[in-house]
Amino acid sequence: MAAFVLFLSLAATACGGAGSEPATPTPTSAPQSPAAPVTTTQRIETPTATLSPTASATPAPAVVTPSTGGPGAPAAISAAEQQLGAVHLDVLARAACEAANPPKGLCISLQSAAQQAASGLLRFTAGSLDGGGFRFYMGRDLAGEWAFWFGTQQQSEVPDALPADLLACSAAGPAAVFAGPAALSSSTGSVARLVVLRAEAFVLTKPGSFAVDGGQGEGWYYISSPVMGWVAATDVTSAALGDCLLHDDLAAGERG
Repeated sequence: MAAFVLFLSLAATACGGAGSEPATPTPTSAPQSPAAPVTTTQRIETPTATLSPTASATPAPAVVTPSTGGPGAPAAISAAEQQLGAVHLDVLARAACEAANPPKGLCISLQSAAQQAASGLLRFTAGSLDGGGFRFYMGRDLAGEWAFWFGTQQQSEVPDALPADLLACSAAGPAAVFAGPAALSSSTGSVARLVVLRAEAFVLTKPGSFAVDGGQGEGWYYISSPVMGWVAATDVTSAALGDCLLHDDLAAGERG
């Protein structure tokens, strides 16, 4: 009986081993290395400058240009004879003046070259049978008419011919330059004292008077540098003088 139980036990063990499959070993996972940190790259956009329309610069005022045409030297001579009551002579000499017998005893002679009329300014000399002599200037206005500017018996600060260099000599500060021959015109700039300007032409804006107590007329120079425009004759002097001393004396009324 004991042998039979032992047999069954062995048989059961044998049958049990054949009927169940051995457990498949679970593969051991390889140890995972720590995940590398994920770096997020943020794209930085460089801002593009937006060019907004810039305010356009104020256009420079249109500069009035002088006329080089119009009545020339003969017209200026005729106007001078009429306005001064004089007789024009090609060569100013007492004998010739006596022969001409001018009604006021005054003879004049054009000293500028005839082609200088294109600049709008002409220089004359005058001689009287009474013995006095002086120089005077005729200027052409915007309408093309010639008229007496002023006369003097002493040194003049007006250049002998144009074009010519001038010195800025305004006593009030920089000499103002305008778009036209008038202080009411638009400004085109200013020039500091003693700076050289290049004058190209002249225009008479107010005739002077040849009467004994008559006043000096007013005129403007057209300049091409360093600023283009017009400058009052009272603010400049001939650069040939080298300084503003004569101009300042005239402005102070120290010279007749």
